[in-house]
Amino acid sequence: MEDERSDSPVQPPAAPPTRPQEVHVAKKSTTWPTVFGVIGIAWGAFIVLSVGCTVAMMPFQIGMAESAQSETERLLYEQTAQQAPMTMTLSIVSGLAAIVLIIAGAMLLSRRVLGVKLYAFWSWFDIVTTIGGSIWGAILLARLFDSLGTNGTSDPTVFAALIGAAFSMVFGLLTLILPITFLIWIRRERIREEIRGWR
Repeated sequence: MEDERSDSPVQPPAAPPTRPQEVHVAKKSTTWPTVFGVIGIAWGAFIVLSVGCTVAMMPFQIGMAESAQSETERLLYEQTAQQAPMTMTLSIVSGLAAIVLIIAGAMLLSRRVLGVKLYAFWSWFDIVTTIGGSIWGAILLARLFDSLGTNGTSDPTVFAALIGAAFSMVFGLLTLILPITFLIWIRRERIREEIRGWR
């Protein structure tokens, strides 16, 4: 009895089942760590430089009371000398905080979680000290006005010093834009989710 031959073509062996490969979608790189990092490093370096100038100039400002040409100038320089210890202390503390900001900015460029924490710490510290310093400066200006009277402010030197002090307080309040913006930014859910993926 002859073998029966199939008229159907020879079927190739079935390929083994394969698992579908996962498609890896590259996450879009965000730029906010770079922006805040660069600004933090630059601003921190500026603060350190400003603190260095303030500390270096303080002895000269204290000694200017002896060369005052008017009574109002002498009184102004004497008050500056009286507040020198507090000014020096605040300046040094601000300088140390600025170094923390520089470190935080550098770590933020590397997408480090510790950089976010240090940046947030500096932000809260800067807000508290800036507001406190502005209130303290306003109190000193009020005392200076009381001690000089209405005639003292007509002295060009004293008037320039008062304008400078007022400008410093306004400028200090404007610098709060950076820490407040950062604290608001990292509160966003999308940003917090991104930070959780950092090391």
